[in-house]
Amino acid sequence: TQPMNKAYPILLSFLALILMSLPVQAQQASNSTVDKIVAVVNDHIILKSEVDEQVQQYMMQMQQQNQQVPFGEDMWYALLQNIVDQNIMLDQARRDSVEVPLQQVDQEIDRRITQYVQQVGSEEELEKQMGKSLIQIKADLRQNFREQMTVQRLQQQKREEVQITRPEVREYFENIPEDSLPT
Repeated sequence: TQPMNKAYPILLSFLALILMSLPVQAQQASNSTVDKIVAVVNDHIILKSEVDEQVQQYMMQMQQQNQQVPFGEDMWYALLQNIVDQNIMLDQARRDSVEVPLQQVDQEIDRRITQYVQQVGSEEELEKQMGKSLIQIKADLRQNFREQMTVQRLQQQKREEVQITRPEVREYFENIPEDSLPT
């Protein structure tokens, strides 16, 4: 079953991309708009609007760091792949019983909120910019942060299991054609 476990995430990624054109109805405010399912990972449905939101957040982060990143289709698909990968790793974390205590999640949210407040000047300004109270902002962030922290903990555990010897590294690089090595 070990080779199947390694192929499983790759298979799911391909299946998710095949299912990219299935339509689904989504209600917004007073008018009804059509959203699309762009990927399915086990029992997780990923909507086009979720990917669009991630693109918007990424571009805002880059803008805050004074980096201009032009929007492109490659960026959109890369962020979709990140969401698919995260869902695959979340499923693996659940199977491996990897959990992050809610207290730790709340501490990270508080730390991030403090950073945001420092950037904008005050809690009131942050609430104004987000259009929500601090309590709502924290509630909205909680699930996302918990998932991110769970994936990070799973990755950390997996990295700790990896043992690479110097001869293995040497063999790997000796098998790369010389014209393919970076300068």
